[in-house]
Amino acid sequence: MDGDYIIDFVLSIHEGNRPDEDTDISVDNVVAVEAIISAIEYINADASLLSNVSLGYVIHDDYNSVQQVSAIAMKLSQRILSNSLLTSGHQLCPNKSNGCSQSEANFSIVTESHSFSNVNITQSTDSDNKLSNENDMEFSEKNYYNDDTKDASISQKPVVAVVGSSTSDTTVSLAMNLQLLGIPIVGCMATSNIFQRWLYFPNFIRVVPSDKFQAQAIFDIIVYFEWSYIFVLTSNNYYGLEVI
Repeated sequence: MDGDYIIDFVLSIHEGNRPDEDTDISVDNVVAVEAIISAIEYINADASLLSNVSLGYVIHDDYNSVQQVSAIAMKLSQRILSNSLLTSGHQLCPNKSNGCSQSEANFSIVTESHSFSNVNITQSTDSDNKLSNENDMEFSEKNYYNDDTKDASISQKPVVAVVGSSTSDTTVSLAMNLQLLGIPIVGCMATSNIFQRWLYFPNFIRVVPSDKFQAQAIFDIIVYFEWSYIFVLTSNNYYGLEVI
């Protein structure tokens, strides 16, 4: 959705790792998308919150993939830098007498054309709370795309923040790829203790507690029951390794 200022959201809408494969859709993150849209529409409708200013949004699907997040971050960096050049009055294509074409001016900033507009929220028959991915179906009467920046008006608006991603690993990739741009990155789901290292993530803030509190709670239980030894089974990623 267009607005005077744009907030980019990076979420794992699909649960696979590749955009070119048909994968299940996460109910939880679809609900998050609906909440994002509802919140921004509410803010824009209330003149007491942002007077004469409107917020827009772009929602990216990272497929829970570090590689996909890196690609999104690269295209997002191009968009931010192109806007910076335009607002500072620099010519994007100084060697061309006729200037830039529209696609050149926007740096061709469309990441994936994969659409997930034709998905229906249905009651799943299994226990893992997933959605069926079928053709010619809709949910909530809204169309969602992996990258809305194919709209030229949105691609030329200033990005004020990036929110995401869905895991600590993908959020590390997002934060490290965008840290030099000085754009605030808001972690909404990443809980790894690695983000306490402010030197590496100077523009990162989060709205969820660190895993160190979870680890401390586990340690307190061990001490309370005076267990002499334990077995730890964890995941081989930032979430698991930082807890240990």
